[in-house]
Amino acid sequence: MAQEQEYSKLIDTANAPIFGIDLKGLVNVWNKNASDVTGFTSEDVMGRHLHLVNEFITDDYKTSVQGVFTKALEGRETANFEFPLVTKAGTRVQVLLNATTRRDEKNRVIGVVGIGQDITARMAQEQEYARLIDTANAPIFGIGVHGRVNVWNKSATNLTGFTSEDVMGRHLVNEFITEDYKERVQEVFRNALNGVETANFEFPLVTKTGTRVEVLLNATTRRDESNHVIGVVGIGQDITARIAQEQEYSKLIDTANAPIFGVDRDGLVNVWNKNASDVTGFSTDETMGKHLVNDFITEDYKERVQEVFTKALDGDETANFEFPLVTKAGTRVEVLLNATTRRDAEGRASGVVGIGQDITARIKKEQEYARLIDTANAPIFGIDLKGLVNVWNKNASDVTGFTSEDVMGRHLVDDFITEDHKERVQDVFTKALEGDETANFEFPIVTKAGTRVEVLLNATTRRDEANHKHVVGVVGIGQDITARIAQEQEYARLIDTANAPIFGIDSNGLVNVWNRNASNLTGFSSEDVMGRHLVNEFITDDFKERVQNVFIKALAGVQTANFEFPLVTKAGVRVEVLLNATTRRDEHNRISGVVGIGQDITARIAQEQEYSRLIDTANAPIFGIDLEGLVNVWNKNASDVTGFTTEDVMGRHLVNEFITDDYKERVQAVFRNALNGVETANFEFPLVTKAGARLEVLLNATTRRDAQNRVTGVVGIGQDITARIAQEQEYSRLIDTANAPIFGIDRNGLVNVWNRNASKLMGFAGEEVMGRNLVKDFITDDYKERVQDVFTKALEGRETANFEFPLVTKAGVSVRVLLNATTRRDDQGKATGVVGIGQDITARIAQEQEYARLIDTANAPIFGIDLEGRVNVWNQCASHLMGFETDDVMARARRPSGAHLVSRFITDDYKVSVQNVFTKALVGVETSNFEFPLVTKDGARVQILLNATTRRDEQNRVIGVVGIGQDITARIAQEQEYSRLIETANAPIFGIDRDGRVNVWNTCASNLTGFGVAEVKGRHLVDDFITPQYKSSVQDVFSKALSGVETANFEFPLVTKAGKSVEILLNATTRRDERDLIIGVVGIGQDITARVAQEQEYARLIDTANAPIFGVNVNGLINVWNKNAETVTEFSREDTKGKNLVRDFIREEHRDRVQEVFTKALNGDETANFEFPLVTKAGKSVEILLNATTRRDEQGNVIGVVGIGQDITARIAQEQEYSRLIDSANAPIFGVDMNGDVNVWNVCSANLTGFLASETLGNSLVDNFITPQYRPMVAEVISRALRGIETANFEFPLMNKTSTKLISILLNATTRRDETGKVVGVVGIGQDISESRAKQDAIMKQREAEAAQAAQATISAHVYHEIRNVVGAVLALAERVSETVELSLLAGSPFDAEEATKLAKRMKVEELRGALTSLGTDTQGTKPLLVERLVDARKTESSQRGQQMMQRLPDAVRKLTEHQRVVCQHAVNTLNDMLDVAKIENGTYLPKEDVVDLGALCARAAELQGPRLQHAVELIVDAPQPGSLVVLTDRVLLLQFMTNLLSNAAKFTSTGKVLIFCAALEHSSSSMADVVLAVADTGPGIAPAQQKRVLMAFTTGDAVPHEDLSDTAAASRSTGIGLRLADLIANVLSLHGGPEVEVDEEDTEMKEADALPRVPSATNLYEHTPQRRWWRALRTGIQLESPVCPDVKTTLGSRGGPGTLLWLATRMKRAPAGSVEDTMVEERPSDNTRVLKLRGKMRVLVVDDQRTMRQMVATLFQRLCQENAGLEIELDTAISGEHATRLTRVRRYHVVTMDQQLSESYCSAVSAAREKKRQDNELKTDTLSPRDGFALSLTFGPDRIQNAQKRLAYFEREIDGQAPEPGDGTMVGHEAIRAIRDLEVRQQRPPTVCFNLTGNILEADRRQYSANGSSGVLPKPTKLSDLKNALLDGVPTFLANGSCVQRGNGVFHAFGELQLADRRR
Repeated sequence: MAQEQEYSKLIDTANAPIFGIDLKGLVNVWNKNASDVTGFTSEDVMGRHLHLVNEFITDDYKTSVQGVFTKALEGRETANFEFPLVTKAGTRVQVLLNATTRRDEKNRVIGVVGIGQDITARMAQEQEYARLIDTANAPIFGIGVHGRVNVWNKSATNLTGFTSEDVMGRHLVNEFITEDYKERVQEVFRNALNGVETANFEFPLVTKTGTRVEVLLNATTRRDESNHVIGVVGIGQDITARIAQEQEYSKLIDTANAPIFGVDRDGLVNVWNKNASDVTGFSTDETMGKHLVNDFITEDYKERVQEVFTKALDGDETANFEFPLVTKAGTRVEVLLNATTRRDAEGRASGVVGIGQDITARIKKEQEYARLIDTANAPIFGIDLKGLVNVWNKNASDVTGFTSEDVMGRHLVDDFITEDHKERVQDVFTKALEGDETANFEFPIVTKAGTRVEVLLNATTRRDEANHKHVVGVVGIGQDITARIAQEQEYARLIDTANAPIFGIDSNGLVNVWNRNASNLTGFSSEDVMGRHLVNEFITDDFKERVQNVFIKALAGVQTANFEFPLVTKAGVRVEVLLNATTRRDEHNRISGVVGIGQDITARIAQEQEYSRLIDTANAPIFGIDLEGLVNVWNKNASDVTGFTTEDVMGRHLVNEFITDDYKERVQAVFRNALNGVETANFEFPLVTKAGARLEVLLNATTRRDAQNRVTGVVGIGQDITARIAQEQEYSRLIDTANAPIFGIDRNGLVNVWNRNASKLMGFAGEEVMGRNLVKDFITDDYKERVQDVFTKALEGRETANFEFPLVTKAGVSVRVLLNATTRRDDQGKATGVVGIGQDITARIAQEQEYARLIDTANAPIFGIDLEGRVNVWNQCASHLMGFETDDVMARARRPSGAHLVSRFITDDYKVSVQNVFTKALVGVETSNFEFPLVTKDGARVQILLNATTRRDEQNRVIGVVGIGQDITARIAQEQEYSRLIETANAPIFGIDRDGRVNVWNTCASNLTGFGVAEVKGRHLVDDFITPQYKSSVQDVFSKALSGVETANFEFPLVTKAGKSVEILLNATTRRDERDLIIGVVGIGQDITARVAQEQEYARLIDTANAPIFGVNVNGLINVWNKNAETVTEFSREDTKGKNLVRDFIREEHRDRVQEVFTKALNGDETANFEFPLVTKAGKSVEILLNATTRRDEQGNVIGVVGIGQDITARIAQEQEYSRLIDSANAPIFGVDMNGDVNVWNVCSANLTGFLASETLGNSLVDNFITPQYRPMVAEVISRALRGIETANFEFPLMNKTSTKLISILLNATTRRDETGKVVGVVGIGQDISESRAKQDAIMKQREAEAAQAAQATISAHVYHEIRNVVGAVLALAERVSETVELSLLAGSPFDAEEATKLAKRMKVEELRGALTSLGTDTQGTKPLLVERLVDARKTESSQRGQQMMQRLPDAVRKLTEHQRVVCQHAVNTLNDMLDVAKIENGTYLPKEDVVDLGALCARAAELQGPRLQHAVELIVDAPQPGSLVVLTDRVLLLQFMTNLLSNAAKFTSTGKVLIFCAALEHSSSSMADVVLAVADTGPGIAPAQQKRVLMAFTTGDAVPHEDLSDTAAASRSTGIGLRLADLIANVLSLHGGPEVEVDEEDTEMKEADALPRVPSATNLYEHTPQRRWWRALRTGIQLESPVCPDVKTTLGSRGGPGTLLWLATRMKRAPAGSVEDTMVEERPSDNTRVLKLRGKMRVLVVDDQRTMRQMVATLFQRLCQENAGLEIELDTAISGEHATRLTRVRRYHVVTMDQQLSESYCSAVSAAREKKRQDNELKTDTLSPRDGFALSLTFGPDRIQNAQKRLAYFEREIDGQAPEPGDGTMVGHEAIRAIRDLEVRQQRPPTVCFNLTGNILEADRRQYSANGSSGVLPKPTKLSDLKNALLDGVPTFLANGSCVQRGNGVFHAFGELQLADRRR
């Protein structure tokens, strides 16, 4: 049994995951490591019928894993099988598994057990690499060694449209690279496959749609683990849009319709677009380089604008900044600017660019609006989107008292609207912000003085100016209707409170006015009568008609006064009313009803009768006197009061006889006043009673009048106030003796009441305070304002109760007083002051503060609510608990009331119950220990246990609820946790109550027994679920537990629902309540049913495992030895049992280490993955990788060691093989450990550095073998690799032991890990790149030099291009001068010297002035003599001299212009030669291999240069017959060489001969020919001193041809660089053709016999002459001899001078035999088969951005038309490529000449000029074709004068017909031709003949033009012959591409009837 338990423990504690399944695939083994790896405990997976494959294997592996298990269940075991397990967290763990068949004791298969390794991290790493490549946001693709795609990530797919399936296995270069790049891309890949990687290489990919995508690529060599190159991987970037974007940016900026300008870091302008020029008047040239702020910003804004730019340079950009610019005219332009930081490629700020808007007009308009708003006589205010005030005009300030500064930025509704209107006003504004405006909305605003102003408002939505759809706020235009409202309210109040009945009806007679008096009078309330018919329902029948008649008249506008009629009251009584019926009208004066103001006169008569009775019986003394003061009224009460009867007083003088002496005068004055109509009220005076006592009377003396309103006496109604006076005196005594402080003030705030208690409290006597200002002198400063406010309100009648404030005592102490401030009134009710009855609450305040402090600092949360449920108590503990501070929940300034506790802080599920508790507490029913949740500030839920107590005030009235709570969140969580733990525990837990009935039954108990909770709850556990034999013992255990005696580890059986017995190991624990009373028993058990079977199974598992397992006891003797151990070692279990493992089975050299491992394990220190060798029975050594695990018994005592191993013999052999490979590799490999010390150093590393492995191992790599400057970098690479961050292709130098030479290493630093994945060091596989680095450096230097030369050549070419443009323009203008003068004379128009001088200045032809001067013209006069003579000649037509002058002038001008043309042509020739020299000198010209017939080429050179020879010079050609000497060389260069030599000879030879010589030496081979090419002459020769200089540029020749030389002399002019160019050509041909011919002068056999060429010669000059090898190679390039040698002189003859001989001797490749025939045809001097014949109508388009050049080309076509009688020409001009493409869409052309470099700025200038002409009404629209809207064409015919006149007129008005569009000028010439070609393809047109017109003709340019569809190139300046040659030479091409067709002998354009050429006859 112990053995089985031990096996179980071993499996469970093994540090490798071990799991097993039964025959059904259900898990039955799951060790601790398996739990750690997956997160599932053994309880999670065991015994729950969980199928390993179905539950824990991912879907994609289910089938394969099931297959492995199925095979193992059949006895076929599988080793090292990878599959994934699903963890508890849902993640995927990769496991490497050995699946072993499990068998029982009868060897029957009962399941499978697997011992695995977690390889998740390794797999994740591999997958991560693949994922990184596939999801990278850069295109990544790779090829194999054969160039076929094997990597293609998603970004590459997105970029090209090709999926990985589309491209995999296809050849990248052949199928996806454009033709022009194939060779270069292939070269990059070829280099990378050779280990030479390329960075930042640009090349195009062809997408699936056929478009071209530009990619910037890093091509990296891919290698396998053996460092063999296996392909190339490229990581790229799509840069297609980058260049286009940059060009687009420039165009957008310049053509933007907003001003854009920029500055550099110094604030100098570097961007200034056209709109900025338009806005300011300053052109770009005027602003560039100037300081923007200093020169263009007004003084008041300089500092602010500079700050904006400074911030932008720091990266802090500013949007919508307004500032002014100063225009050129000095005006101020307001600009709204966005200042954006400009950055260079490295992201550094390089300047600022600003995109602006001219808001000058907008600012003016806004200022005008602001003025209108601010001066409006209506209040106008506005708010933004947040409701904050942003508009507040002057009237609004006047109305409210708040200035704009007071309100701006404050919330209008929150701060200025009364509470009762806030919601409605906010709703109006909210709707307006949504675009729903409101008109005539009334609402109140609170003024600064606190009063309420009524406003009638129109709320209008405000929108921004840029997009009127964007709402930015609300503006309200109002009216102050406060007075109107008050008036209306006053009217309503007057009507309602009038003491007369007022009622009204509408036009239908229905009641709509019914005031209080009418209600009082009739008993009907307004609700009773409103809308009912007044006459029908409230008038007695006898009066209905009359009353209706009165109302009808009033509704017709006829009003009735004092009309009496009866109303029926609610009680049915009749009330008499005296009525005034008044017509009611609305605001439009329309009658809307009738209102009646009445009087109730029912009681009038009765009243009058009653008056007498009332007076007599009144309980107040009433008496009256007549005019003489004699008593005539004396009622009964007066008798009672005074004792005098009526009879006693009637007729007696009241004052004299009944008033005390001290009052007689005053009473008499009162009566006198009353008799005068001035009545007196409340007059006090004394009467003397009959008994002589004094009676105090309060009298109202009223004037009596008769019916005519005449005064008849005075009546006095009095009151006996004798007792009241006594009472008042008593009150005074009470106040003074009250035990509460009482004080009072008058209307001025001065003290007039101060009782004794106040004196005692304050220390001030009454005398000290009377008359002093109470607030000013006795209130503390902080309360003065509030106390004054209370007194002010009281003086206004608004009394204040229970107001607390402090008084300052005489001792300076502050006394707190609780005061009731009561208004004091006089007898008329007027406020005369304030009296305050107070209480000294100083002690009470201290007590309350103490209470508040206690509450706030209590360590329990305390909070309270008022009657509305709003928080008014919130202590610190509540704040800490909830996260809400007191200010968050309590009332404050902007929130008059606190937050509602239930609504704000209670969860929805508890709101009702908590509200119920508070509601009960508010009615006095308190609740204790109530649990409810509060929501904290961060949204968490806090459980509170609360005592809710009713709060009462001092009158015991309920004023709120206070709750003292406890935070029981943790306790609740704990209880819930306990419940959850019990329910979810993977052990069966059940409990019983005191009666033994089940009350706890968790899920595990249900699963175990099959009984659900509902089935067992309340049933007796022992009786119903325990087997009979255990009932007694189980009951005894429960009984003991119910008495407090608990039992542990008690085993008993439970009966399952299926009737089976389940063995339980139980801990029976007593359950107690909170008072520690026993309430039951709970048992936590374990199902131990399968334990014994499992332990037995473990023994079988160990024995049958397919890994060797063995164990030793504490003495080291073997006690475990499984079958696999037998297999591995060949020792049986019997052979090993009881033997010492270390001594008997371990080799001696390993015994100590193995013994140490076992000793440590016996001490509890286990060892994993320990390698050691076992000796087999055959004496062999088997390598074992062992996990040594401590074995323990059930008490935990160590009883031995068990080891689970793996046979790693093969792996060790493999590793040793790897080690051998590393050591013998021909690449340096070295490694370091975690400390950076060398632990790998292969032989190659030792050979390379000179350091042996023994010298390096254990030493620091960085410190000892790396140069100091590289140590930090190498240390960083190693440090990163030790952190798992590997580095590829890192270059660094290694030191060499024997020399100072450093070895450059290209290294891949790879992290080394052990089998557990832990980093253990770094290994580096390198390459010695010292030699390749040196070569690469040399190549880079060479490339830099070549790049510099190429750049120089490019610059030179562009300079020459520009000079050609100028020269061409001058040449064209010269021809136009001649033409203009001639036309003027021929047409008979006056032509004076002033016009000629102006023309000369404009055309820079100063020679014209000289010509005129030579003819006798005074060029300085305003009336030149010449002109006068011409005019006279015209007038008389008889002057012979005048006629001669008319003939002479054009000839003179023509000579000047012809000379000017010669000068220009000379300049062009010079430029051409200079360009050729520059191209050859800098190496940018690469010679071609053309098939060249040297005999034919010499004949061609003679044909070209023969005409230049002078008449006395003979030309001799001594060359092979055509076809006999054909070589491969550059035809153009060789022809140039020969013509330059001939040109030099022609220039200097005036008589004699010029010889052309060509021959091949006899010893030339069949593949190579040693060729001699020479030119000799009989000229003056070259002096020896000059022979070194003659081949240098510009050593001969004329800078400008001389005007005074004859034509012959002019023909011999030279550029001075012809021989230099010929010498350079000779060098190029020698370099590329082969080594120069070398003849050894010491070889005597060749001196005579072989020295001369043995070639056929027409003249056979060398047969009898002394022979000499003059063609020897004396130098590289041209060979020169002067004077010529005798044998040559013999050939040339005796005439002439000593002569010059120039020759080239070089080796050339012979052309293949098949090429000879073609070459003979190709090299004919000229093709005489066709001639140019132009007939029909030719349509021409001339495209150039210079008007002069357009005229020049037009002139050529004009002359072409004049030379061909049957030719008509229609010619259009365009100024841009875009313009040309628009024209070609609607018009078809035969010929297009296209300038290459076009100008966007020129197009913009033309557009601006046209706009100005349009504004000045000068733009002529008659130049446009009504058919297509483009300019009318210029037509040429045979008439020369008409042609010239039409051309001049056309170009004079050309601008009217041009219509540039934005962006025109950006397209270059070849792009425009490409667009035309594309259009022709789409429209299926025949191709147009398109010539590029340019001054820059480089070979690369020619190729580019040709690739884009050009028909050829015309140079600038172009001659008519150039045009004619281009047309004729292009005929074969035109026929081939379909531009032309052959019709008989003629060649016609495929479009129209235009003939180009004809067969030569």
